[in-house]
Amino acid sequence: MNYKIQTAACYGWADLKACDNDSDIYAACTFATRAEAESELADILDGCDGLPDDWRIVPVEMPADCDIYE
Repeated sequence: MNYKIQTAACYGWADLKACDNDSDIYAACTFATRAEAESELADILDGCDGLPDDWRIVPVEMPADCDIYE
């Protein structure tokens, strides 16, 4: 199972996304294991002093409620 990270935003949850350097198109960041997603989320929380309750790790099939990259 693959995983992704979501953050509390708008009126629900939004996917953490990144864009390719050659494009302005953002795509959800996915991780092959939950451990990889947990490691990335730990780095995010350390780097931005974020609140852990504002983030979650979900299966890639979980839809986002909104898109903060539009």
